[in-house]
Amino acid sequence: MIASLTSMKQLVKNIRKSRVVLNLQATGKREAVYEMLSKASEKGLKIDPAAVTDIVLANEKTISSGLGYGVAFPHAEIEGLKEETIIFGTSPKGMLFHAIDKKPTHLVTLFLTPAGEYKDYLAHLSLLADLSHLTMYVVMILESPNEKVFRSRMIELLKKGGMRL
Repeated sequence: MIASLTSMKQLVKNIRKSRVVLNLQATGKREAVYEMLSKASEKGLKIDPAAVTDIVLANEKTISSGLGYGVAFPHAEIEGLKEETIIFGTSPKGMLFHAIDKKPTHLVTLFLTPAGEYKDYLAHLSLLADLSHLTMYVVMILESPNEKVFRSRMIELLKKGGMRL
């Protein structure tokens, strides 16, 4: 899929203001999603972590968002949310996320979108899913020492990967 320049610019903007949770302690899907949402809530995101975790996991019953390659892209549609929010979580040791390749997941990209607004989410998911196939993607991201470096590396990889999209 060819991503539009507008989608790429919007995704870069969303990454710059994303929440990042480095070194998740969770060993499974429910715990990881809850940990990410709780940390985001502590940093000012106005959500109920337990309720949103339930929404994410209800979506996961249909099909796992663990795409393989060490990445997962869960999603929840949230009533009252003003704009798309992205929460990244890293797990150097990996976790069970029921990925299609049955391997541990190391990078979780959780999308929260306002109710009924899928256009940006689908374009951004497509860009990041394409990017996740780059061999350096997960390694570079996992080696990020802090949130600022994480965001910078994500944007750098997105721009490099976008040239092929």
